[in-house]
Amino acid sequence: MRGLGIVLLGLFAAGAILYLLILPPAPLGVPERGATLANVTLIEPGITRVPNQTLVIEGDRIAEIRPASAEERASSPGARYALPGLIDMHVHFPPLQGLGQTEHFALLMLLHGVTTVRDAGDVQGTATGPARDGIADGFFPGPRVFACGPFVDGPGARWPNSREVATAEQGAAAVDAIADEGFDCIKAYDDLSIDALRGIRGAATRRGLSVIGHTPYAAAFEDGLLDDVQHLTGVVSVPGVRMPEIQKHWADVSESRLDTVVRAAVEHDTAVTPTLVTSDRIAHYAAPEPLTSWAPDALLVPRLYREIVWARPPWPYDVLRAFGAGFDKRAHLLRRLHAAGVRIHLGTDTLAVVVVPGSGFHREMRLFERAGFTPEQTWAFATHGAGSFLGPADRGRLRPGAPADVLVYTADPTRDLGALDALAQVVADGRPYRTSDLRRQLDRSLAHFDGRVFDGLSVSVTRWVVSRVVREPAKPD
Repeated sequence: MRGLGIVLLGLFAAGAILYLLILPPAPLGVPERGATLANVTLIEPGITRVPNQTLVIEGDRIAEIRPASAEERASSPGARYALPGLIDMHVHFPPLQGLGQTEHFALLMLLHGVTTVRDAGDVQGTATGPARDGIADGFFPGPRVFACGPFVDGPGARWPNSREVATAEQGAAAVDAIADEGFDCIKAYDDLSIDALRGIRGAATRRGLSVIGHTPYAAAFEDGLLDDVQHLTGVVSVPGVRMPEIQKHWADVSESRLDTVVRAAVEHDTAVTPTLVTSDRIAHYAAPEPLTSWAPDALLVPRLYREIVWARPPWPYDVLRAFGAGFDKRAHLLRRLHAAGVRIHLGTDTLAVVVVPGSGFHREMRLFERAGFTPEQTWAFATHGAGSFLGPADRGRLRPGAPADVLVYTADPTRDLGALDALAQVVADGRPYRTSDLRRQLDRSLAHFDGRVFDGLSVSVTRWVVSRVVREPAKPD
C-alpha cells in the first residue's frame, strides 16, 4: 500500500507540474472605469466631425463633451482622433476553457478596436458564458458581449448545443427558455420549418429579442422571418442544393432576383450581416500558397488552428473557387441594399476558417472598401449602425450618456483604413487601455501558446481529434 501511495503521490506531482506548464499567463489587469480624452477630433462616422474636443468618461458612460481648454490644446501630443468602438456582429468564442484561449480571443478583439461583439451561437454550450461573464465581471479585458446562446434548429441539428423544434409551438417554447436564460438574441438555423420559424419569430417579438441566423432551406430571403440574415443566406435558392455547393450559383444570380431581395429587405426591415471575410478566406484555399502567406494574422493564434483546424481545405476545390467568384455579385447586392436604406452590419464569423479575432474584422472592413464603400461608410456600419440595432439607440455614438466605448487614433481611419494600425488607446465599457499594454500582454500570451509543452500537447490532441472527423478533400481537376 505504501508503494501505491508513493506512485499516486508521484502522479499527482507530475500532473501538478504539467498543469503549471500549460497554465496561461495571468490576464492583463482590468483598470478602473473613468478617463479624460483631451483635445481630440471627435468623429461620429457619417454624422459629425468636431476638432479640439475633450471627452470625459465617468463609470461606463460618456459624462461630458466640451471644447478643449487652451491648456489642453497646448499640452496635447499631436493629432488625435476619437471614434466609437467597433462592433463585430458575428463571432464565436473557443469552446475549451481554462487554457487561456478565451482571454486571448478577447484580447485580440480589444487590440484591434472591437469593443462590442454579438456571439452568434455557442456551438458546444461551453464558450459564451465564460467569455461574457469573465469580461463583465472584470476578470480579464475584452469587449461587451451580446449573446444568442444555443442554436434553434430542426430535428437532427448539426451542432451539439441546439434546441430542436418542429412546430410553431415548440419554436415559441424554445425562445421562451432561451430568453429566461438571459440571452440577447435567437440564432435560427438551416433545417427549421417555416411553421417553426414563424413560432420563433412571434415569441421573440413578444420577448423583445431579435432573430438572427441562416435563412432555412425551407424558406427564402423574401419570407422576412429573420431580423438579421447572416452570410446573405436565402438570396440564392436552388431546390435540393445546400451549402457549400450553393456557392457555385452566386455568380449567376439575376438582377430580377436581386430586385426581389432588396424589396423584401425594405418591406420587412431585414438587416444583413454578409461576413465577407469568411468567403474571402475560404476562397484562398484554392490557391497553392501556404496559409500564412495569404493570412499572416494566423500567427496571432495557437499553432493548433493554423496547422490542423484550418490546415485542410474544408470542401472540394471547385467549391472553394466559387466562394471567390461570387464576390462581385455579393458586393453589387450590398451596394443596392445600402442605396435602398437597408441596415448592413459587419461581422466576421470568428472561429470559421482562418478568421482571426480582431484582425479578421479589419479584413472585413477592407473587403467592404473593395466592395465599393468608403472608409467612413464602413465605419458608420460598424459603429452606430450596429449599435442602434443592439440597443440602446446611442450605442456606437459619442455623446453624453452613451456607453463609453471609444477609440483614440493618431491618424484618421475614416479617411484611410491604413490608419487602423494607428490605434493608441481603447476605452471599453469605460475602462481605458493603452494599446502598448495590450500588445505586451499579447506577446506574453503568444509565448505561452508557443511554449514546448502547450504547443506539443495541444497540437497532438487536436490532430488526433481531427483525424477522426475530417475527410480528405477532393483534389483539383
